[in-house]
Amino acid sequence: MKSNPAMVRCCRKKLRKGRSIFSQAVDYIALRGLIFMLCYMWFGGNIQNNVAKVLLSVVTAVFISISLDLINSLRLDSLIKKERSAAAEQELERRISLLSEKERNAFIARHISSHRESFGNDRLVCHVGRASGITVDDVVKAARAVREKNATSAVLFYSGSISPQAEKTAYRLEDIPMEFIPLSSILCKEELSGLMPTSEETDAIVISHAEAEHRKRRAAMTSPFAEGHTRKYLLCAACLTAMSFFVESALYFRLMAAACIMMAAAAWWVNKAAA
Repeated sequence: MKSNPAMVRCCRKKLRKGRSIFSQAVDYIALRGLIFMLCYMWFGGNIQNNVAKVLLSVVTAVFISISLDLINSLRLDSLIKKERSAAAEQELERRISLLSEKERNAFIARHISSHRESFGNDRLVCHVGRASGITVDDVVKAARAVREKNATSAVLFYSGSISPQAEKTAYRLEDIPMEFIPLSSILCKEELSGLMPTSEETDAIVISHAEAEHRKRRAAMTSPFAEGHTRKYLLCAACLTAMSFFVESALYFRLMAAACIMMAAAAWWVNKAAA
């Protein structure tokens, strides 16, 4: 489960919601200290011997700390398993959507021939091959085709996912029953094993998604100090300073102008360091 150190680091960061190592260390020490104090207060009200109170408090705090570490380890294992499963399923759906039209039609024809009694001759068979899955337009088009061809129901084979709006639309069409069948569910084990990504590929997908999320979060944090914002902050500070001479709350406007100057200095420093 934890054979890939990069995968473990990514999942640990996600589990701890991207907090820094310093904040994690402070939380770890503070929580253990609080546990020890609570244990000491508990044993202090029931035991008179000071040495026994300290020893029992230390042993209990260590036991609780080990239990918390074990719980965190189990949570990390569960998150790694969940991330790998989601990444493997997403990659499988992507690879299925990249199959040729002939290959997908062959899979569908084989499934229909092996379940002929459930399909019959009055059911409309549709296929949505895009990676994004089924949308409301696909459901509406299938409903129109059912009415035009006087069919009793529709079966939609798809790769990807079904949007919630599409499911609601299909549920509202009470006179036209619709069944959604993912292509991944009609493939045999050999075909699935050939399309399923390996564990290394799955870990690489999870790591790439985590790195993309980290870059996005970092870009969002540095966006107030982007290039060109220094001049805007200085202009805003000048406007606030000028307005302070025409209002009663001059101190408030001048404090805001000082804050804009500080933001301008920070933006200038960040851009200079990046250059």
